[in-house]
Amino acid sequence: MALRGKRAHDNMDDEKPLRYTTINNIKDIQDLNNAKRYITSTCHTIWKLDRYDAGREFIQDLCQSIDRLPCNGELIDGFEYINDDGEMAYILFVIRSNYDGKMIHVASSHHKISKSISSSFNNNSTPLTSVEQKSMKWLKQRAFHEVHLSESAMKQLMHKSMDYPIIELPKDFRICRDDRCRRNNDTILTAEEGKTIIDKSEATPNDFGWRYNIYNKLKHDKTILNQIPEILLYSKRIDGGERMIDELWTTIKTVQAFKNINYPFYNAKGEIIMLAILIRAFATMPFFEIVCRFQTCDT
Repeated sequence: MALRGKRAHDNMDDEKPLRYTTINNIKDIQDLNNAKRYITSTCHTIWKLDRYDAGREFIQDLCQSIDRLPCNGELIDGFEYINDDGEMAYILFVIRSNYDGKMIHVASSHHKISKSISSSFNNNSTPLTSVEQKSMKWLKQRAFHEVHLSESAMKQLMHKSMDYPIIELPKDFRICRDDRCRRNNDTILTAEEGKTIIDKSEATPNDFGWRYNIYNKLKHDKTILNQIPEILLYSKRIDGGERMIDELWTTIKTVQAFKNINYPFYNAKGEIIMLAILIRAFATMPFFEIVCRFQTCDT
């Protein structure tokens, strides 16, 4: 069943009206392989996501996650981008398998706002302005409500943003193992300091510098950590990256309230940089929050 509609929406910044377009689609598909083919075809032929590096990565990650989808399981993921016409767009997928895994329910919700944007935004790498961030946030909220997402799922997806600052690790990247690094690795935040950072990261993710995520320990496994760019980037550049992911996931599962973990390394100038990770768990719920960033040892 496909629901299609176009309607005008007043500009949230009191400029001229913007044209808002949404296309929702629901389809039941036999088995995981057919579901992957359907989603790949939809992303390529209709939304043209394969034109963008991040779009191709999104499709690949989505298909890999489908391979791990358990019986009676659910997968939710979304992708935001600026298309070739300068329009801000967001597509959300909700994928569910039935009790025996033989029938896959695929729902998608695509939203876009037509707007005159500088061509510099077409590469999907330039940070969005505050006006555009508001528009993109509004698009996401519309998609979440269309598919009736839970509050926890909405929080997780709302903070999966393409405009977080990410630094490139230097080619001569070296793990820091000397006494200075050990001392920096021991510089751990208190629970109160860490919780303040997590709260601010959730409230103002684009302004605060930490990447915020929230996950369910009962519905996810260690592979979810590879969706966090800083953790993925670090683990791919070190020997024993898979072991690092295993150990981090084990730590996450055992956190009772708050945990601060630092992974120090040298940059090209010989300065000590850290991948800083803060984790907060809840005693009565299976959810955990994780925020991270690359930082110098004096920040």
